[in-house]
Amino acid sequence: MLACSLYRFLAPFDKLYVQVKEKGLIDCVCKACATKMGALPGVEAQGLPLCGEMKGHPSMARYMDAGYEVITF
Repeated sequence: MLACSLYRFLAPFDKLYVQVKEKGLIDCVCKACATKMGALPGVEAQGLPLCGEMKGHPSMARYMDAGYEVITF
């Protein structure tokens, strides 16, 4: 469970993670990536929202339609 082990790895930041999660700042987790990385059970156990409109990946169009500008690196 990558998400659970990542949570333990980020222990120094656990208070920040909890605040971010409690404030609803995590829009969604990529379903395809979570599945591929074996993190899906951990994501579901934490109650994080999953998105997968584009063959399992979140659609950037919905963010653009909401007025966000998508920046890629």
